[in-house]
Parts: sequence; structure tokens; C-alpha cells
Amino acid sequence: MNKLAVVLVMVSACTKKVDQCTSNADCMDPAFPFCDVDGSFPASGGDKNVCTITPMDCPVDVCGCTAGSATCGSDGTLSVCNADGVSVTTTTCAAGCELPAATCRTIVASNGLGPALASAASAPAISIPSGATINTDTGSVLDGNMLPLTFATTLVAQASGPSIRVFLGTTVTVGDVSISGSDAIAFVGDGPVTVGNLDAAGSGATAGPGAVTSGDCVGALEMAAGSDIGVIAFGAGGGGNATAGAAGGGRQAPGEPGGVAVAGFPALAGGCAGGGTTFPDADFDPDFGGGGGGAIQIVSNTHVSITGMINLGGGGGQQNSGGGAGGLLIVEAPTVAMTGSGGVAANGGGGGGACAGADATADNTPAMGGSGSGCTAPTTTLPGGSGATTISPPQSGTITQSPVVVHDMYGGGGGAVGRARISTLDGTFASAGSTLLSAVITSDTVVTQ
Repeated sequence: MNKLAVVLVMVSACTKKVDQCTSNADCMDPAFPFCDVDGSFPASGGDKNVCTITPMDCPVDVCGCTAGSATCGSDGTLSVCNADGVSVTTTTCAAGCELPAATCRTIVASNGLGPALASAASAPAISIPSGATINTDTGSVLDGNMLPLTFATTLVAQASGPSIRVFLGTTVTVGDVSISGSDAIAFVGDGPVTVGNLDAAGSGATAGPGAVTSGDCVGALEMAAGSDIGVIAFGAGGGGNATAGAAGGGRQAPGEPGGVAVAGFPALAGGCAGGGTTFPDADFDPDFGGGGGGAIQIVSNTHVSITGMINLGGGGGQQNSGGGAGGLLIVEAPTVAMTGSGGVAANGGGGGGACAGADATADNTPAMGGSGSGCTAPTTTLPGGSGATTISPPQSGTITQSPVVVHDMYGGGGGAVGRARISTLDGTFASAGSTLLSAVITSDTVVTQ
């Protein structure tokens, strides 16, 4: 017998007992308690029906397990041994596992939405159909036939922003809906959250849900002076968000400044309003700046799918007034995908001239500023500055003549583009080649616990 054969025999003697067996009950020696019926484990050396040591990789259904013991795979697979000591319950944890607690990790939601996310695990699934309208101030939902739909909601206060109207469920599905109100809105699900076309844009002076109406980011107001025959006026400033809003038009210098840019993400708050204009005579009604685009937050412990366009555009400013800035989208989930026509548009509204500036649209086309005269007739004179997109900054207002003139010759500044923060486990999100992202995007890693 050569040396290699001797070594093999010695190893076999240490690990394998040659007693014949058909089950573990036949293996009486405590050193060799496992019956390798098929000879499939290394310790048996390929021999069938022999007693060996218990293999390290022995399947649970063969060797059993310790009740309550758990393992967490690198792919987030949580395996927990059941009370029978034989079967195992396996769960795929989108955000990873937590040992020794043997639980799935969860998202740490920002802006005070953590309790709502915890409650979502035991809440019923919700589905808001296409054609519905949502009022964030009351939480009411009307279907396409204006019939009420009932959903339980919560209202979460923010220290430095508007309150948030929260719709939560085990899973959340939202079709093509329109959203209005002064409060921001959030959709929170323990399981997948899917949203279609969400319209939370400003329209003229009407702000989107959760938009900002006061503070440094709001375009500066113009207080006109003079008489109703000749009014000395400057254009008001556009609202700020990702950048400063554009200034209004002035005679020998810029008009009123635009609102400042918003730094960081201190709260769930939408775009800032454009500055308005007031006139000295009683027969001159005040004109208002464009409303800012709305604020939406989407949170899931598993996955968020955006299948439609989320429109957070700013409204157009009225006469001489600034355009509203685009709003804010925050998404927090282990994974996020924008599929099909999914995307986000948070463009700024156009500043007003003699007539109102245009509302932002959900594409890459800047909202036009209001014309200098003849609101009912086409004109190439556009003293109102156009609103911003991601490929075009907000434009300042201009004037159509330099002497003291009637007030409708001074244009308001365009509103700034809005923002989106998308947080996932790896800091990336999936999007189709045709996805429109007309907002300044911040990619981030989500916090888990």
C-alpha cells in the first residue's frame, strides 16, 4: 500500500463508520450519528448507507435545525428555523436582514414619516384609481365621476415646512391623479408603491400642494409708483428652488430680484412663488406671482415604481409678476425604477408681461413669459422671462421702452427649476432611455434600521 492510500484509509477511519444504515436511528456511535443513505457527502467517501460525522452543509430537511436559529444571506435572504426543528421559513428582505433579531431591516423615512411607514405594515392595501382628484387639506378623494372614495390618512407636521398628508398601506397603487391643497403629500407602503401620472403643478397664481409662499426663496414683490396714466414699475422676481429665480425687468438696472436658491432638503416643501405686483391707484388690482410646484414624497420598504410623469411645474406669473418655481420630489426605497413614460418634470413658470406668463409643462420646453401688449393677439415682444428647465435657466424680465411708461411694459422674471432626491440602497435608480428628468436630481443612499 502506498503512502497516499495509507493517508486515505486514516482519514476514512476518522470520519466514517462502516456500519450499514438506512436512517440516522441506525447510527449508534455518537461520533458518527449521520446516515449517508446516498453516499453524497464527502465523509462517506462515496459509499452508500454508512454512518458518518454530521456534514456541515447538511440540508435542514435531512439534519434538522435549532428552533429559532436564523441566518442572513448576502442577498438579504432571511432563514429562520421553525419550532419543529426541521422546517425553515425564508423571507426575502429588500433592505437586508438584521441578526440576532432575525428581522428584515426597514427604511428610515425622512420628514417625520417613520411612524407612518411602521403603521403601513399592518394597514390594508390601497389603490387610488385613475381620474381621481386628491385634496391634501382634507384628505378627500373623488373618483372620475366626482364620487367620494374613502381612504384613511394621517397628517404629519414639519417644523420648517408645510404639513404632509399621508396615504399609507401594505401596498400602494396610485393611477393618473390630480392633487391640490396647501399641504404636501406622501404615499407610504411597507410593500411596493406604484404611481402613474401625478399632477401636482402650480397653475397661474394657484400653488401646487405643499408649495412655499413666504421666505427668501419667494420672488421679490414690486410696489409700483405713479399715476394711472404713467406708472413707474419694475418687473417682480421669479421664485427660487434649485437655483435662484430670475430678476424682473428694469429701466437702467435689473428689476426686482428673484428668490434665492434652496439649500439641502430641510423639509418636504415645493417650489417658491414668484413675486407679485401692486399698483398705486384703487382701480389697479394687485397681480400675483405664479404659484410654486407641489411637493411629493414616496416611501417603500421594498420598491417604488414610477410608471407615469410626475408634474411639479410652477405656475405663470400674472401681469408684471414673477413665475413660480418647480417643486420637489423625494423617493426613498431599497430600489426605484422609472419605467415606460415614467419621469419627473419640475420646470419653472413664465414671468408675466402685459398678460400672464405660461404655466410650466411636463417636457423640456421653457414656459414662455407674458407678452408686452395685446394679450389676445400674437406678438414677438415678450418682456416676461421664460421659466427654467434643466437645460435652460430662468430668464430675466425685460422692458419694451425706457421712458416712464404704462405698467404693462415691464416683465416679471421666470421661475427656477425644481429638484428631486432619490435614495436607494446603492444610490442608483433604474430609468428607461426615454425617461424625462427635468429636475435637478440628487442621488443618495437610503438609511436603514
